[in-house]
Amino acid sequence: MGNCGTWKVCVLKMKTYDKLEWLHVQIQELQNGNELTEFDLALMLQFVEDIREPYLIDLGETKNE
Repeated sequence: MGNCGTWKVCVLKMKTYDKLEWLHVQIQELQNGNELTEFDLALMLQFVEDIREPYLIDLGETKNE
């Protein structure tokens, strides 16, 4: 994940495009028959939630409703 220190720091610094690219790679891994860890699956879900949250807010909806 580059030169940003720990993976936690890298994830926090990731821009939306970087998250989409990472999701793209993970989906390709699944298509190629590779298994992902529970951590990777949880991170994929978190990225999707991070990316869709601004749109839900614009619509007047949030994941807390």
